[in-house]
Amino acid sequence: MFAAVGSKITSLSRVSFAGITLDESLPVGGWRYLTPEEIAKFTSAGKSKAGK
Repeated sequence: MFAAVGSKITSLSRVSFAGITLDESLPVGGWRYLTPEEIAKFTSAGKSKAGK
């Protein structure tokens, strides 16, 4: 996407994904368990609302 407009990316950091902000203390390549609230966000995201 950036190359298409002549820009070169030399570094990239993901700070959030799907509305979940990553903790700054999480090391590169690290992981953590999702909280119950975060799991609920993911499981409800694919469900359609009644009448829509």
